[in-house]
Amino acid sequence: MSRRTEQQTAEQTLVSRSPLGRPLAVVADRISPSGLSRLEEVFDVDASVSRDRDDLYRRCAEANALIIRSATRVDDSLIAESGCLTVIGRAGVGLDNVDLAAAHRAGITVVNTPDANSVSAAEHAMALLLAVARRIPQARQSMQDGRWDRTAFVGVELSGKTLAILGLGRVGRLVAERANAFGMRIVGYDPYLPETTAVPAYIRRVDSVRAATAAADFVTVHMPLTTETRNLIDTATISKMPHGVRIVNAARGGIVNEGALLAALETGRCAGAGLDVFVEEPVTDRRLVDHPLVVATPHIGASTSDAQDRAGLQVADAVISAFSARLESIA
Repeated sequence: MSRRTEQQTAEQTLVSRSPLGRPLAVVADRISPSGLSRLEEVFDVDASVSRDRDDLYRRCAEANALIIRSATRVDDSLIAESGCLTVIGRAGVGLDNVDLAAAHRAGITVVNTPDANSVSAAEHAMALLLAVARRIPQARQSMQDGRWDRTAFVGVELSGKTLAILGLGRVGRLVAERANAFGMRIVGYDPYLPETTAVPAYIRRVDSVRAATAAADFVTVHMPLTTETRNLIDTATISKMPHGVRIVNAARGGIVNEGALLAALETGRCAGAGLDVFVEEPVTDRRLVDHPLVVATPHIGASTSDAQDRAGLQVADAVISAFSARLESIA
């Protein structure tokens, strides 16, 4: 029998016994010092980061709150063994590393920070678009190798090109705003965004991936990884795109099928790709990372000091608010 089914959920077991008699928060992934300071106003904080799974189980056994980023997976077994867990806070937007159904069954509130990383993620997507269009990393490497190959890196302009944005949430719309400033034509597709939701007039909204990408010079993805979006861009999808399309994925690994993308790069159907996310992280299959037409970064879309500070503070505030609400509900 699990700790959660053994323990009561009444007031006397809601707050675990930390050394100072305060509620305990486990921070499993690094967050900003400002976020830690905010948590310490309410919780005793265990912020020792370890990738050892058994250690995480031990640390969470008496925790009231668990704060994570993308690296820590919260599955049903961890939830079942965390008898006092009341709140899970994700410093970031994606919740695909949390078993939401198990959390709901256990009565655990799950909170995240959907806007904290948006600007950083959008700017990184634009950086990848520009780097792929002008082959900037490859040109830099050639210079570091002692060459001066002015004619070897002929790129393309963004101005006047068509950008297909798959996902018109906060990040997708920020990318559209920036791409519009570069003079791009923008086509958007988002099956999750209600038809009644207004989007800027410079985005031509369509009702399918194929309609969005049929005339696209560039494609960028800004969706969560779900059963529906996994392999959204596969061999069949790419085959319907114009020859020479360039693809950027700074959302989640697995939305773009890596084998299909590699094949398209080899045949020339895809003229370049910018990738910040991968199916397996850290990457072990390096065929895409090492491809001469790929600009790859190690999942750093949210890695700015600005985003880290916002995410830390926002997740701390959200966790404190959710925990306080639980205490009030049983008072």
